[in-house]
Amino acid sequence: MLLNEEEVKKLANLKKSLEERITEYEKVLNDLKICLKLVNDQLSKSSFKTAAEMITAPTPSQISTPKAGEVESILRALRTGVVLGKFIEGENYIRVEVSQNLKLDPEIPPLKAFLINKVLEGMRNADLEKVEEGQLPADRVIEYNVKIEDNIFKGLEIKNITDRRRIVELKNSIRWTLERMVEKTKATVNEA
Repeated sequence: MLLNEEEVKKLANLKKSLEERITEYEKVLNDLKICLKLVNDQLSKSSFKTAAEMITAPTPSQISTPKAGEVESILRALRTGVVLGKFIEGENYIRVEVSQNLKLDPEIPPLKAFLINKVLEGMRNADLEKVEEGQLPADRVIEYNVKIEDNIFKGLEIKNITDRRRIVELKNSIRWTLERMVEKTKATVNEA
């Protein structure tokens, strides 16, 4: 079916209008993403809960009784709100318990390459340098243990954490890592 010249002009104008609107919406979406990042950054500086955690109450199965002196919060994926696990702060330590329903393979990136090798080993190496310079006692160097059971990533224990900036950095890095692992797990399941 051939279009007459008038119909072709109308379609060309419609196409141009649609492309302009798409460009405009992409700019708005980009601005919204920047605003959301700024809000999350500000929240992470003043609180250890994201906006999603503050406005969404956890289900009873997600709540456990923290030990004396511990502060527990739910880790949620920023994009989807999926519960990733629990972030537990104690005196000089952090514990992360991955949600039991996730069943994450420890070989899925970016667990080793980013969280372990870059973030945790980076902090450990910085501490070791401070020990060599006499700025930190050797028994205060960050230590961590990755919990894996039946080839499933269960969580982390990180000791000698007292700096609030490190706590915020670790919480954000852990959340980001778990989000990526969940996304890659879903992509693998969808491809199968």
